Amino acid sequence: MRRIRTMKIAIIAAAVIASLVGTASAASAASAVSAVTVAASPFTNGVTANYTIEFRTSVTGALINNSSTITLSGLSGTFPTTAGAYTIDAQAHSGAASAISGGGSSVTLTMPTAVAAAANTIVTVTVTGVTNPAAGNYTANVNTSVDTTATASSPYTIGAATLLNTSGGDKQSVPVSTAFPIHLGASLRNGTTPVLEGGVPVVFTAVPGLTGASGTFTNTTGTSATTTATTGATGVATATPLTANGIVGAFTVTATATIPGTPTTTLTATFTETNLAQGVPGAPTGVSATAGDASAAVSWVAPASNGGSAILGYTVTSSPGGITAAAGASATSVVVPGLSDGTTYTFMVTANNAVGSGATSAPSNAVTPTTVATPPSSPSAQHGYWLVGGDGGIFTFGSAGFHGSTGSLKLSRPVVGITPTASRQGYWLDAADGGIFAFGDAGFYGSIPGLGILPAGSSAPGRKLAAPVVGMVPSADGGGYFMVASDGGVFAFGDAVFAGSCPAIGGCAGPAVAVMPDHTGNGYWLVTATGNIYGFGDAPFLGAPGNLGSPVTSAVRTSDGNGYWILFANGTVRGFGDAANLGGPTGSAGGLNPATAIFATATGGGYWVAQADGTVSTYGDAPNDGGMNGMHLNQPIIAGTGW
Repeated sequence: MRRIRTMKIAIIAAAVIASLVGTASAASAASAVSAVTVAASPFTNGVTANYTIEFRTSVTGALINNSSTITLSGLSGTFPTTAGAYTIDAQAHSGAASAISGGGSSVTLTMPTAVAAAANTIVTVTVTGVTNPAAGNYTANVNTSVDTTATASSPYTIGAATLLNTSGGDKQSVPVSTAFPIHLGASLRNGTTPVLEGGVPVVFTAVPGLTGASGTFTNTTGTSATTTATTGATGVATATPLTANGIVGAFTVTATATIPGTPTTTLTATFTETNLAQGVPGAPTGVSATAGDASAAVSWVAPASNGGSAILGYTVTSSPGGITAAAGASATSVVVPGLSDGTTYTFMVTANNAVGSGATSAPSNAVTPTTVATPPSSPSAQHGYWLVGGDGGIFTFGSAGFHGSTGSLKLSRPVVGITPTASRQGYWLDAADGGIFAFGDAGFYGSIPGLGILPAGSSAPGRKLAAPVVGMVPSADGGGYFMVASDGGVFAFGDAVFAGSCPAIGGCAGPAVAVMPDHTGNGYWLVTATGNIYGFGDAPFLGAPGNLGSPVTSAVRTSDGNGYWILFANGTVRGFGDAANLGGPTGSAGGLNPATAIFATATGGGYWVAQADGTVSTYGDAPNDGGMNGMHLNQPIIAGTGW
């Protein structure tokens, strides 16, 4: 284990400058909560409802049990006046408010005896027995005894929904017998205003077209022409995966909701989907070659379309000579033998399915095999990982090298994530304002402050982030990166391909905590604290854990991109797709020492889980290279990555 902090130097790369603000530190900024949302059920005006008010504490806003207070104000309805009507959840603990003052439109609650909240964490207040006001659009305010500046919520609507709109997945086309890449979503509306009502069942029904074309949904009990989804806190219901049947043609899907508290008000939205004939696969992309001794190693990215039939394998062909090598269905590289040393070659790749051979890729770079011996590999361990604290302090383990940190810099916003380069000879850090710090061989491809966008909650005039950035990952080939904000907004730089975001589909259920790229580079999964997973682009939905009573804090895909693991604050880990369930630190994580990061081995056969105090637990084939537990940390460990 090596614990290394950087020295302040005279020259700072442009990648770092994007997230600095002179000599002012984050702690000197005005203290205020963020990401405030309000949801009520039912939303009908004049009735008694249950309210859920969620917010994130500031970077200095830790709340102490049985001492700190939360003030809810500006409510146009009527708050109850008994402490037992208010349940406060934070860091996998919940309890009734220990004291209350006020009533009507403003109340002040004292934290429960057994509930505390660290800085920069989600707090949820559930209120029973609120009297809804007249129909209209409203906001409410939240501040705490530590975060004294009141913050307004995003607008919410009182008045039963009058419309059910499509919010994702409409007018898609896929080959027959293929899953549609974007899940169908329906959102509650009152006119043009979203209705943030959770718990409303929405029934999606695939209606066969004139040709017999239709589709089936994947349910927990099998497949069916119908599926039922429930709206989340943002009033959006997302269907389970829809797969086209074996008949070419167009068909419709209806989404129907019956609104509670109204005289059988039924709302319907209609989607249009199309089944296409099967064909050959598309062309592989990103073909790259590396010379060997009378051979070359060729790699590629799988085609965006398999033609509606599973890919059976790949064929790599040299030019000149037409020397070929075959690779399996899941392969993305192969060694082509039998080449002539001193001859220059390029290579093209085709994918094959049951229909036939697909389109040929563009040629690779030119390489010349040689008899020069390859240097022996290093005898040192070929695995390792980095942990990063909220101040950007870097801690290295195993073969992970130290390339720099922000530990000695004064940051505008705290560091929230780390991701390595493909060579593992560098890494990027990102801050809550979208500032990027590039170290080692990490290229700088841009930052959110570099676009002239101010941090969320900034009092300065100009464009601002709607919500703070919470993490980042590299693109599939490492030539760019994605950042995700807590509202599910996605920002793509370099060759990272933007494929959608939560605000674009009417919102996602719960604040976003992680984004994961799929293996093609044309899609990604977005994960929320409430255990919901949304696939964008060609990222397939492989399953989601839902709400397990503890917030999701991190997620990581498997090495082949055909699965992912989801980590909860209490140490629970859930695997989907080809991600095996290998366990988690459920006996030690949670409370003020939550599990904060999960990162996978290069083989996909294991993972590490890191906790806020620097404890690292290993599962599957993940080796134990050490941790920071028992050591002094300036800031808690907030992220980690490795191989």
